[in-house]
Amino acid sequence: MINKYNSNDLVWSLGCFGTAIGAGVLFFPITAGIAGAIPFLIMIVIAFPIAYLCHSALIKFITAGNRDGVNDITNVATIYFGKNGGKIVTLLYFCVICPLLWMYGVAFTNTIINFLEHQVQISSPSRAIISLMGIIFLSIIIQYGRDLIVKVVSFIVYPFILCLIIVSLSLIPYWDGGIFQGGFKNNINFIDILTGVFFGISVMVFSFNHSPIISSMCVAYKEKYPDEENDKLISKIQKTEKIASILMTFVVIFFAISCVLTLSKNDLALAKEQNVTILTYLANSFSSSNENELILSSILMWAAPIIAIISIFKSFFGHYLGALEGLNGLIKGVFKNNKFTNYFSLIIIMGSTWAIAWIDPGILDMINIVSAPLIAMLLCIMPVYGIFKTERLKKYNGLSTYWVGFIGLVTLVTSIINMI
Repeated sequence: MINKYNSNDLVWSLGCFGTAIGAGVLFFPITAGIAGAIPFLIMIVIAFPIAYLCHSALIKFITAGNRDGVNDITNVATIYFGKNGGKIVTLLYFCVICPLLWMYGVAFTNTIINFLEHQVQISSPSRAIISLMGIIFLSIIIQYGRDLIVKVVSFIVYPFILCLIIVSLSLIPYWDGGIFQGGFKNNINFIDILTGVFFGISVMVFSFNHSPIISSMCVAYKEKYPDEENDKLISKIQKTEKIASILMTFVVIFFAISCVLTLSKNDLALAKEQNVTILTYLANSFSSSNENELILSSILMWAAPIIAIISIFKSFFGHYLGALEGLNGLIKGVFKNNKFTNYFSLIIIMGSTWAIAWIDPGILDMINIVSAPLIAMLLCIMPVYGIFKTERLKKYNGLSTYWVGFIGLVTLVTSIINMI
């Protein structure tokens, strides 16, 4: 029965859940906490509507385009917007993924350097050498162990999620009010609250994003239920997405709450200045505290950076495969030999990642200025535009459409403000 939630639906819910929970989650508590107590509470309230409704709009966009066969997101875009429109969406898809690799390259380098200096307590080599060694290491694994890496990455998704929950629970003894210390007297300025929430939305769009798996999920459901009407199929996929959104919202928000109740607003601002993940900052805090004799604090001091490294490792490889596929599609035909195409794409992707990792731009700035607006264009603006402009999508117009469009516009506007 298509209306019944079954084991196949559970597999896809967990797949969406695992795709969303990655390195991006490790930066959300920093932005949310810096915004202040009241903006943080508002972000908690709107977290699920952002996660669910935005991806639900993309589900409608893709599934409704499968009237004349089974099509992925790029083929559907071609059906709606023509051949040139399909190419633009393919380019956008690549541009969404590649900056994520740059960001993970920066985060990977910074986490390694901080681990060597704070936990191992040795002087690290120069940033250029560390970043180059890291990129060479990742490149070798990608070229000669890709199939194994895919299996390993798929395997470590759920242990990583479990580790996040354990870290969140482990921080409970250290809760001292964090950003809520002093109450709300310093957080009653309406403009400051609005600004904090708006800039927080950009990072939330980034943190909850699992758009790369949505296309595959819609195609898989269409293949499983080929004779089912698209409206019923959309409802079926939305139920699967709803379970995934509930799971990811719970894990991300609980982790964020645990972090902001442990750290002050100044701590979070320092984490942003140091350009590290929240787990790396926590590890550094415990390593320099007077509580290192406690077993719990010692475990957190060592476990936090290791979990951060695994998280970045997982996210990097997961997104690299998509970036490689996208770039290969864009330069298709340039080289007669597919092997040369792959090598060229590898050099471009990994070379640019090394350059960005060496330069060390602010990760949260990269999220706000580059990644979040590109994701918003793919996840929010494109489906909403399609609903308003395409005949077969117009019947899906409703209040949720305006919400998704609003989230997309806010993300784009905050990106422009960050660039000014």
